[in-house]
Amino acid sequence: MKVSKKQQAAWDKKNQDRMNGHVANNLEHKMDQVLKVIPGVGEAGLDTDASPGNGQFYVRLYDGSYDVCGYDTIEEAIEELVDAASV
Repeated sequence: MKVSKKQQAAWDKKNQDRMNGHVANNLEHKMDQVLKVIPGVGEAGLDTDASPGNGQFYVRLYDGSYDVCGYDTIEEAIEELVDAASV
């Protein structure tokens, strides 16, 4: 299937927004604060939308295979990110 440059650009923007944690049409969404990045693999950071009582740190792999929040410490989240990167 041939895709126009305009359509491809729209898809690329949508995918980039998803990778950055942006939610379209949700003005109340707070930005995650990225604290550690392994280039080409993923990131760990602070989930500013975390529910009280749950861990406030997250790990996200850029290939979409892993996106979990609820870690109690950034060290725990980074350890999980490093483990995922070594697989």
